[in-house]
Amino acid sequence: MKFHEIVLLSYYMFIGFMFQFPAVTMRFYLIETCKVSPTQMQALQGVVGIPWTVKVLYGFVSDAFPICGYRRRPYIIMSMLVNFGTWLALSSVQEPHIVVVGAMMTLSSLTMCVTDVMVDSILVINARDESEESKGSIQSHAWGARFIGGMIAAVFGGIAYENIGHAGVF
Repeated sequence: MKFHEIVLLSYYMFIGFMFQFPAVTMRFYLIETCKVSPTQMQALQGVVGIPWTVKVLYGFVSDAFPICGYRRRPYIIMSMLVNFGTWLALSSVQEPHIVVVGAMMTLSSLTMCVTDVMVDSILVINARDESEESKGSIQSHAWGARFIGGMIAAVFGGIAYENIGHAGVF
C-alpha cells in the first residue's frame, strides 16, 4: 500500500471517529443542559442534516474555485479548522440556547460534509488508478477504516462523557 493511500485511509478512520465521538455527549448535552424536548431534538437533527442534502454543490464549488491552484486540500484544511473552532466555541458556551447550539451543530455538520466530499473525490481519483485485479479495494478499505473509527469513538465517547463531561468532549 502506498503512503498516500495510508494517509487517505487514516483520514477515513478519523472522520468515522469524528462523526461518532461527540454523538452520545451531544444527546445528553441537549437533554440535560439545553433541556430540549424529543420534538425539538428531532427538529434539530433535521436542520443539522441539511448540509448533507446539497453535497454535490461542494464539489462543484471546489472545482470552479480552486484556492492557490488546489481544488481539495485548502477546502479540507479550512473546513477542519472551522470545525475545530465550532467545537471549541461550543465547549465554552455558559448559558446555551437551542438556536446557538443548533447553529454550531449545523456549521459543524457543514464542515464535516465539505471535508467528506473533498476526501471522497480524492478517493475516486485513487480508485481510478487501481489495477484491474484490485478494483474497488481502496473504497472497501476506506469504508472499513471509517467503520473502525466510528466503533472506537462509540466506545470512548461515552466513557469520555462520564469522566470529563461535555466541555471536555467538545
